[in-house]
Amino acid sequence: MSRRPHSPDPPPPAMPPRRRLAPQSGQDVVDRLHALAESIRRQMGARRQNRARAGQADRPGTP
Repeated sequence: MSRRPHSPDPPPPAMPPRRRLAPQSGQDVVDRLHALAESIRRQMGARRQNRARAGQADRPGTP
């Protein structure tokens, strides 16, 4: 059984040029942060509800 010599690792893929962020007004940044915070709040609320439902299912005698 002949083994070929180990080939060197392929070169890493070329990094795409960094996209320059468009200049944003301070209000745009604030709006995006508010939207992000609201999204997180919704996710946390949904997790709490799911956890509460799972806890009720574990207890006998509760619907």
